[in-house]
Amino acid sequence: MVTLDIYLLLSIIGIGTISLYVNIFVAVKVRNRFVYTDELEKADDAIEDLHIQNMALIEEISALKNRLKLS
Repeated sequence: MVTLDIYLLLSIIGIGTISLYVNIFVAVKVRNRFVYTDELEKADDAIEDLHIQNMALIEEISALKNRLKLS
């Protein structure tokens, strides 16, 4: 009977330990997902800013070409 109690106790401890590791693993994965999403949003914003700057430079080049044609 004592042996059965020890095995029961060990199995409960084992299940608890596995559950703890699984919870930690999931928490790390969820945190990494949020960090990755945040980095993607920052990269998208940077690309959009570069696109806007590129459009402004294209307009400036067109204006300078027109000024050269008029000269």
